[in-house]
Amino acid sequence: MIKPESIDSYGDCDARFQPSMDDTNDLLAVLGDFNRDFAMGADTILLFDGLLSNFLRLTNSEYGFLGERLIKPNGQPFLKTHAITNVAWDEETLHFYKKQAPDGLSFDKEHSLFGHVIYTGNTLISNDPGTDPRAGGIPEGHPALNSFMGIPLILGNNYLGMLGIANRPGGYDAGLLRFIRPLINITVASIHAAQQEKMARHDPLTGLANRRKFDERFLIEYSRHNRHNSDLSLLLIDIDHFKNINDTFGHPFGDHCLVYIAKILSGRVRTEDIVVRYGGEEFAVLLPDTSAPEAVAVAKQLCIEISNKPFVLNKKHEPVRMTVSIGVVSMVGNERVSYEDFMDRADKTLYTAKNQGRNQVFQEDIKPALDAFDKKTGKND
Repeated sequence: MIKPESIDSYGDCDARFQPSMDDTNDLLAVLGDFNRDFAMGADTILLFDGLLSNFLRLTNSEYGFLGERLIKPNGQPFLKTHAITNVAWDEETLHFYKKQAPDGLSFDKEHSLFGHVIYTGNTLISNDPGTDPRAGGIPEGHPALNSFMGIPLILGNNYLGMLGIANRPGGYDAGLLRFIRPLINITVASIHAAQQEKMARHDPLTGLANRRKFDERFLIEYSRHNRHNSDLSLLLIDIDHFKNINDTFGHPFGDHCLVYIAKILSGRVRTEDIVVRYGGEEFAVLLPDTSAPEAVAVAKQLCIEISNKPFVLNKKHEPVRMTVSIGVVSMVGNERVSYEDFMDRADKTLYTAKNQGRNQVFQEDIKPALDAFDKKTGKND
């Protein structure tokens, strides 16, 4: 069992922490505010951002991060951030931060201060990172790292994540760790709750949203469509001859194919879109604010990319070509249709794409959608 109370220290702390009455009252207020926000179902991203901000303020730290400990397929642990301070020091790193931070940055460097925590499960205190043999250095231009405390977030035998905070004047000590332990405990509970929530709404094989998540998101986007007459499109996607793939190469390889297709779909959509494993070998992509012609263009790009990228068997290194059939449906302007009717239309278009030869995109009668697109673009025939 990992022992979260184990502390690996290096360097002297020049400012031992002794909590005052104001410090204690401040911590109690933070705990109360968090419990209220959590009970009211506050957004997970906002909760983690708030937790990190409070850790920094309560410890008088300059910057830090809060993340989840995950495991790569090869067994290597890594950290994916849920909240991180913007410490970009030039245009390039600022661009990287803005692009990557919303979805979480990944860190896997073993020879580093945070790597020591990720791999050992021990709290790390380094009050002299410049000479600490466990440190891996910082990139040129990165803000100075004068002191650091890395704290594993552990629930029972489950190593859930890590908190890292840096640059408290005078350094860190065990007294400060004891003081913030109540906030650490609710952070552990928050990460555990987020993981359970994700499991309930995501497919365990591909990591995509599942039908439950799709239904919830559809209702939100459908309501927005009704209020603002915004376009809403859906791609319903089926892997062609998937049964033959399973029968020929086995179900484990079929699972690899599903993951492969899921990655392609996820990598070709916008942040506001949602990709779903709809069932079996079927996927769905919900495209808010997307007209019929725009949705068809996305579908064709996906169809072509999948067809042009054969999947490779690891054992025999034989290329296995996969294709997909895609049905496209859209709600445009003031069109109103129920969820059941919309999905029935999507099923029919997908069936037509498969019935007409597969490896193609088929869309229902698109004249209303095309007319709306022409008005939006100012195009006149």
